[in-house]
Amino acid sequence: MNRREPREADLSQAVFELQLIQVEGTKAVLITPEGLRVTVTPPPGNAKQGGLPEFQSKFMIKDLGIQARLLMGLSGYTRTCQTTRIVHQGEYLPMHLPVIAICPRAAQYRDANQYCTFCWQDLRNRKGESGAFRECWFCLDSPSWHHGACCPHNPMAREWNGLPHRSVHQANMQRFIRTLPF
Repeated sequence: MNRREPREADLSQAVFELQLIQVEGTKAVLITPEGLRVTVTPPPGNAKQGGLPEFQSKFMIKDLGIQARLLMGLSGYTRTCQTTRIVHQGEYLPMHLPVIAICPRAAQYRDANQYCTFCWQDLRNRKGESGAFRECWFCLDSPSWHHGACCPHNPMAREWNGLPHRSVHQANMQRFIRTLPF
């Protein structure tokens, strides 16, 4: 997992940090910067036979941050000059990590740690070992539970959904700096 020091690319973005203090297959409890407890539950319809809904493999840390912000009365998505990061056990969690990948008792825990979050193909490195990759070159998740070819930050990926906030913010800042009279 990433250490809490921001990377150079993240230095220009303000960080809205949420502390993940409890995570199970059926709920996640986060603490806001103001000390407010926020409990995020899985979307309805993900219940096992007669049981409580469980997070599914497509519900990622990024989604957890969006849901927590909405429960706090904030916009789910931040402006390009800000990023939401979730801290668990002193480290930033990768945004594309399935929540159930850190819930050992969840029904899909094993699958979430062995298959790509997006294409569901094996996560195997060049040595043939199964599990997360060291880092994604596109979104900078470290470790990465997806192939770089599948990353939503890769313009060639089927899952691409536009430039990430970090890139848009950096481009805006560069344009602004070019307008300064020095």
